[in-house]
Amino acid sequence: MLIKRLQLLLACILVYIGAAAQGCPPNIDFELSSLDGWDCFVGTTSVDSNKNIITLAPSAPVPGRHELITTASIGIKDKYGNFPILCPYGGNASVKLGNDQTGFQAEGLSYTFTVPDLVDTFSFTYYYAVVFQDPSHVEIAQPRFFVSAYDVESGDLINCASYDYIATGAIPGFKTSTYQTDVLYKEWSPVSIQFAGLANRKVRLEFKTADCTLGGHFGYAYVDVGSGCSNILATAPYCIESNEIILNAPYGFKSYTWYNEDYSQIIGHDQSLKLSPPPPNTGSFHVDIVPYPGYGCRDTATAYVLP
Repeated sequence: MLIKRLQLLLACILVYIGAAAQGCPPNIDFELSSLDGWDCFVGTTSVDSNKNIITLAPSAPVPGRHELITTASIGIKDKYGNFPILCPYGGNASVKLGNDQTGFQAEGLSYTFTVPDLVDTFSFTYYYAVVFQDPSHVEIAQPRFFVSAYDVESGDLINCASYDYIATGAIPGFKTSTYQTDVLYKEWSPVSIQFAGLANRKVRLEFKTADCTLGGHFGYAYVDVGSGCSNILATAPYCIESNEIILNAPYGFKSYTWYNEDYSQIIGHDQSLKLSPPPPNTGSFHVDIVPYPGYGCRDTATAYVLP
C-alpha cells in the first residue's frame, strides 16, 4: 500500500477539494488509535408500541463490542463479507461496533463537540460497513445499524443526518455472504453530514448497532470518520506520465454529474472520469452527488487542479 501511494505521488499532482481543514474535533477520526473523546454504551434491543427500541447505558469499552482496528489489521478481512476490516479509504484506525453473537445485544458510540464558527458549513464524511443476519422478521425486529446527529441543547436532529440501516434495507449494495447464506453485508461506503447554521452549538454524533429483537440473530458494523472535516472529498489528479486528468468522486452514491468550471458543460455521469487529452490543467471541476433515498443529502463538491 505504501509503494502504491508513493507511485501515485510521483506520477500525479493530487489536489483535494473544498475548504481547508476546518479544525477536526480531536480524535473524532480515531487517528490517535484510541477511543479517547468517544463515549461507549452497551444495552439491549426490543420492540415497544410497534417501534424498534435500543436501550443503552454508559460503559467502558467492552472487548468484542467496541473493538478498535488499527494498521496491525491491514490485510484482515471480515469473514462474512470478505472486505477489509480497516477502512480502506484513508486513516490508520477504524472501529468495529457489535459482533456476531446474539441475545438482544446492542452497542453504541457517541462523540460530543462544539461546531466551530470559522466556516459557514462544518461538515465531514463518515464511512461504514455492515453485516447483518437476515431472519426475515418484520422490519422493526430486524438487526440494524443506526446513525444520528443532533443538537444537544434542543434535541433536534441535524438535517439529513439520521439513518437506520437494516438487513432488508432498500439501499442497493447489500450482498449475500458466501460464508453463511443467511447473512447480508454492505462494504465500506461514505456518507456526508453537514452542520449548517450551528456555529458554537454543541452537537452529538451517535452510532448504534443491534441484534434482532427476538434475540436469535446478530448485526454489527464498522465505522470510521474522515480526517478532513471539510466537504466530501473529490480529486482531480493531473498525471504527467499519461497526460490525463482523472476526476474522482466518492463512490457509493446513486448518481453523479460532473460539470466544467463555470457549470456551462456537463462532462459525464460516472463516479470516475478520465479526460485524455486533458483540458488546461488549471481551474476546477464540480460534481453533483445524489445519494440513494433516505441515505443522505444531495451535495456538490469541487475538485481543483493545479499546474
